[in-house]
Amino acid sequence: MTRRVEPEARAWAERTGPGSETSSPGRRRAPRRALVAGGVAVVAAAAVVTAVWPRAAEPVRATGTSITVASGAPATAAPAKGDLAAPLVGHTNDVRSAVVGTLDGVPVALTGSDDETARLWNLRTSRQIGAPLIGHTEWIRSVVLDQLDGAPIAVTAGDDDTARVWDLRTGRSRTLTGHTGDVKSVATGRIGGRHVAVTAAADGTARVWDLRTGEQVGEPLTGHDGAVWAVAVGQVGGTAIAVTTGDDGTVREWDLTAGEEIGRPMTGHRGWVRSVALGNLDGVPVAITGGEDMTARVWDLRTRKELGPPLAGHTNWVWSVAVTNLGGVPVAVTGGEDATARVWDLRTRKELGAPYTGHTDAVWSVSTGLLDGRPIVISAGRDQSARVWAPTR
Repeated sequence: MTRRVEPEARAWAERTGPGSETSSPGRRRAPRRALVAGGVAVVAAAAVVTAVWPRAAEPVRATGTSITVASGAPATAAPAKGDLAAPLVGHTNDVRSAVVGTLDGVPVALTGSDDETARLWNLRTSRQIGAPLIGHTEWIRSVVLDQLDGAPIAVTAGDDDTARVWDLRTGRSRTLTGHTGDVKSVATGRIGGRHVAVTAAADGTARVWDLRTGEQVGEPLTGHDGAVWAVAVGQVGGTAIAVTTGDDGTVREWDLTAGEEIGRPMTGHRGWVRSVALGNLDGVPVAITGGEDMTARVWDLRTRKELGPPLAGHTNWVWSVAVTNLGGVPVAVTGGEDATARVWDLRTRKELGAPYTGHTDAVWSVSTGLLDGRPIVISAGRDQSARVWAPTR
């Protein structure tokens, strides 16, 4: 049987030559399975095991119903041009995912890495909060911050075929098991009164999980031909929906209540599609996707048709997309293999300002949020850092 090398592994091989284990001078990549089988109101994209908490840093402390954020070791790398703070450094391999949230009024970021850990950061100080979240046994591909019954949680997805739900007060995790391939993405949302996670995996399925019980809800969502790489969750016309993308080059919309695909797949990308974000463009619920064809594309979720021209400017694969609003202007943010992140006006499809070039290698992840009321982007990359910067308008 022919086995297919993942595109990021192929890019690494092209840069370093056959048999090399180094993707940049002086750095060795952690071993993993390099081969895989087969293939809007927006909610942010993404049984009990005790996590191991090394004493490298003081943990998050529970104080009644709030959390006291403790400082960790200071960051050591210098900010790049355009950065709002020192980069978040501490991971020992690629940082695959980063998201923004708040703990006890403190702006924080959560990152997930090929070093098999997730880490929480104070965005005001650029310092790690507590010890890493340890439990995954392969690369962590996707992370989410949320609340469950008033308690702060993290949800992580990894190449060990599992997702984990972490109680950030106790440091314990619940494992969501059922996938038979790498879990590439996770998002959280609600189906009626049920708080759920939706995962996407290399086994060709997306699955829905009850976050309270850890049980799978319904049958897997099937239809993609090959690995499902990204998922986002939201609401369209009062219906809870998920949008998935995959190696088959399609974008698919799902009714999460019925557990069924809505309409026909959305097509237009050439090659695989590895990222998706949901937003609203002048009253139209949209999905933004990024792919192998070096473009991001906008899709009308009511008609499931591409909406306007693609966002073109990257000079290599688009790994990640996010959406936000800048002074009333709906924008997309993209991150790519070309080591840049870019900001786009979704109305004009024009790039806003110059590309962000603070990373020294591929940008795996971009996410948007607020830092003390100011819009920010957090990007994460192959250079083992996450960086916080202001999108330009």
